[in-house]
Amino acid sequence: RSLHVTGVQTCALPILVGGVYGQYATRISPTDGILFHSVPYYSAEKDQLETEEFNKLGTPASLGCVRLQIEDCKWIYDECPSGSPVVIYDGDESTDPLGNPGFTPIDPNSPNAGWDPTDPDPANPWNS
Repeated sequence: RSLHVTGVQTCALPILVGGVYGQYATRISPTDGILFHSVPYYSAEKDQLETEEFNKLGTPASLGCVRLQIEDCKWIYDECPSGSPVVIYDGDESTDPLGNPGFTPIDPNSPNAGWDPTDPDPANPWNS
């Protein structure tokens, strides 16, 4: 499916469908409401990441949006202006030219579990 970046959300942690929040939301479909965005947060605070949802990255887990680690959705948000082409592959890994990006799951018992480990925010304890 071919789409284009149609805009970015300017709010730091915009509210998403279901009353959750996300970082670096970039709209890729003007009619379907499809976004690239971070994993959801329980509130508009960067230390309130839904860790169990982060650990689902790479699997279908949303209402159609593309969930990403902060470093990836921030790159898209910062570097892809409105009109940038987007191609979404719907198939198995053998037909996907980029493959599924890897990530390290977060231990839910970690004291840092409320943060995305890739968030460059200086307050992120993973950056210590």
